[in-house]
Amino acid sequence: MNVFRTEAPGIKTISDVHFPTPQEYTLDNGIKVHAFNLGTQDAVQIDLVFAVSRNQGKNPLVAKAVNELIGEASIQKPSGVLNEAIDFHGAFLESTYSVDHSSVSLFTLTKKLDDVLPLFEEVVLEAVFPERELDIYLKNAKQKFLISQEKVSTLVKRLYSQKLYGDHYYGSRTEPNHFEEVSVADLKEFYENFYTQSNCNIIVSGKFDDSLISGLNRSFGKMIKGKKSNMDDKIFESKSEKHFQEKEGAIQSGVRVGKVLNIAYGTEEYFQLKVLNTILGGYFGSRLMSNIREDKGYTYGIGSSVSFLKNACTFSIATEVGADVTKNTLKEIYYELHKICNEKVSDEELEIVKNYMLGSILKSSDGAFSLAQQYKGVYFLGEDLTFFERYINAISSVTSAQLLSVAQKFLLPETMLEAVVGKMSL
Repeated sequence: MNVFRTEAPGIKTISDVHFPTPQEYTLDNGIKVHAFNLGTQDAVQIDLVFAVSRNQGKNPLVAKAVNELIGEASIQKPSGVLNEAIDFHGAFLESTYSVDHSSVSLFTLTKKLDDVLPLFEEVVLEAVFPERELDIYLKNAKQKFLISQEKVSTLVKRLYSQKLYGDHYYGSRTEPNHFEEVSVADLKEFYENFYTQSNCNIIVSGKFDDSLISGLNRSFGKMIKGKKSNMDDKIFESKSEKHFQEKEGAIQSGVRVGKVLNIAYGTEEYFQLKVLNTILGGYFGSRLMSNIREDKGYTYGIGSSVSFLKNACTFSIATEVGADVTKNTLKEIYYELHKICNEKVSDEELEIVKNYMLGSILKSSDGAFSLAQQYKGVYFLGEDLTFFERYINAISSVTSAQLLSVAQKFLLPETMLEAVVGKMSL
């Protein structure tokens, strides 16, 4: 029977959401396994997450090169053969790199675990870095690097992070000379020291039985201890300065405005700041987008973010605009910061953002793989999935008065660091 709606469906408020707790296991050597056995499809994702940072290599390029090249070859298999063996079983590898962690992940059908897990063990525990593969990697990476240095988006990101983080390793960046200074020995040393038991956690998601845990213990319960990464170097504030770097011939300018925030992760105040950021520039209907893209037409996109790393929380506004409207864009950015610090958010705008944020949280946690990645994002910052239950409660209950108080504490325009690369005008 056909049903024709004359009224839109009602909006249901999201409340009382509970996230499943992962099963916890410990391998023979002390590695913790966090398991989400929730899948409906016969597939499994295994993430080996290593707490390593780029400051522990000879230069910032070493950590990334190890992560990019792991799995290319092993003690037993030359370049390409290992990946072909994994691919033969319909599985594949993925490696990810960030300033605080590097991951090596396996995606496979559950029924192929017995075939693929020994190969994954080989990838992680028996990695070698052939000279030829490193040379190819460095050549390609350098070419990409040089091309990226012609883009104001890359240059402003470098300038902003250097000024934001100062001498901290978060502000360190790959330089052209680093490509000539990296050797196989550097990669081997970094890999042998830090891709080890002391820095490893395993996150498993999908559909599996207890035999997977036994298999993980056989494969990775023998991983050597290695060196414990020293990553405790907190940053609590940044300088309110303005930095401009001219890019000859630029028709655009890269713009960054922001600061390091002294705020604790997972607190009520932190959640309130996340709501405030969404209003300002955290979604397509935000104030920055409405003003600077929709109304003024200065850019295709502008946004703001609150990002929490192991050693710093940062607030940032980012965009690229035409050189002739750079000054006007900065004027509008500071106008919106001033407004959000001096005027209460309307009930209507706050309700729209609340519904958007609550829906986004649930959407990004749908399914075993997504849930595991959400857990990964909070676990290494000292939280578990009750973080999201508190987050949802904080979003639902926050008031305009609380948001104004948080804005005045953290987002005052005069406290911001500004970085611009390109031209201020034609």
